[in-house]
Amino acid sequence: MYTSLATPTASGQPSQGPALAPDRLVHDKPIALRMTQAERDEAFQLAGEESRSASSFALHAYRLGVAEHKRRRAAFAANS
Repeated sequence: MYTSLATPTASGQPSQGPALAPDRLVHDKPIALRMTQAERDEAFQLAGEESRSASSFALHAYRLGVAEHKRRRAAFAANS
């Protein structure tokens, strides 16, 4: 189950938009992700802009991507 959290930034103010965090993350079973250098550089840049770690940004991007994937899959199924 995911809960909505307002993550404070270094200034103590909440970040823009809610962060979705599961009840417990699995730390002993990481998933490797291979990226081009340009993709990696962009990920680190975007993570820094949001005061996130690279890992936090990757998880956030994954969750957004899965939600979009499910939305498109449902739309495709509805049109079939």
